[in-house]
Amino acid sequence: SEIIYATQEVAGWLWEKGWAEKNAGNISINVSPSATDKSSPKKYGNPRKLVCRFPALAGQSLLVTAAGSRMRDLSRDPAQYLGIIRLSSRGDAYQVTWSGRDPFLFQPTSELPSHLAIQEFFIIRRNGNKVVLHTHPDELVALTHLPVYKSTRDLNRLMRAIHPEISYHIPRGVGWVPFLKPGSQALGKATVSTLLHHDIVLWERHGCLATGPDIAGTFDLVDVLNKAAKIFFLRCRA
Repeated sequence: SEIIYATQEVAGWLWEKGWAEKNAGNISINVSPSATDKSSPKKYGNPRKLVCRFPALAGQSLLVTAAGSRMRDLSRDPAQYLGIIRLSSRGDAYQVTWSGRDPFLFQPTSELPSHLAIQEFFIIRRNGNKVVLHTHPDELVALTHLPVYKSTRDLNRLMRAIHPEISYHIPRGVGWVPFLKPGSQALGKATVSTLLHHDIVLWERHGCLATGPDIAGTFDLVDVLNKAAKIFFLRCRA
């Protein structure tokens, strides 16, 4: 489909830029059918319980990257490294409804709790966003190690001063999330709070998470923000 092709293309860009070492990075996209689509997707295996409920996601379908998948492999064969999960009527479990690999064995990204929390936030806020993209841009990760910029205020002051395009392409600026265990509920909760005011956030010593209505546009946010960080480090070396 068009969404799978676009995800394949973005996976290739992430790998080419060096932002997805080994199995780094993950993606989720809400691909729930429209109200006019009455078809019932095939479900594989018993429902898999979630650690907590996501009631606003009840019945929603998400395209997600597989646990341990590499972006370079996804860019070559997306069907093998993507799957679609559908949340239960209570939002406390999911079933795999499609995967190019054996759907009974498909495991979503280990950071699924964060993705579900953010995807639920999109629905509650009705902001039109459907995409969650997490990746490890070199310069942005390096920037999170500098104590002087470990706050949303100082980070945005730097980004806007370094690269004027930030104000145009990322008008709500970038949010800051202090280090929390990857894949944890705490990380998901902290990220959702930050997304009240921003569309892209930096996870301290971990990476970047961007959100948007489509995968290509979401990638663009990361690309623009990392360009600002790259310019900053080039200036420091001058």
